[in-house]
Amino acid sequence: MWKNLLLTFITLVLCVFIFYVTLFQLDPMGEQKYVAFLSFGASTLFGLWSLFTLIFFFGAELMSGYKLGNRSFIIATRRGFLISGLAGTLITLQFLNLLAWPEAILLALFFGLMEWIFLTGKYY
Repeated sequence: MWKNLLLTFITLVLCVFIFYVTLFQLDPMGEQKYVAFLSFGASTLFGLWSLFTLIFFFGAELMSGYKLGNRSFIIATRRGFLISGLAGTLITLQFLNLLAWPEAILLALFFGLMEWIFLTGKYY
């Protein structure tokens, strides 16, 4: 448990640092625009992924009161990835002015159905 907590927290701290550097020291309109957009997207995706993994796994451990196993960590990681993918997609569509309520609802439904497919799997 401590190893998972430490690695997830280190990932979150690194992503927050990269996000900070991207926002305040890179020029998105100049020569660094490709690096700025790539680091912004990557730090947002991986930062949200580690944040939601912390919330889903370690929040569940705190609420349940006992240690959860590696299988629960893998499930929390998958859920964190799906939620961060949804948030990243919504942010990207909002930046491109392509997001309205129907698109947001359809995307949330799509990611919810993906999680439902994983939950109803026979061997998982």
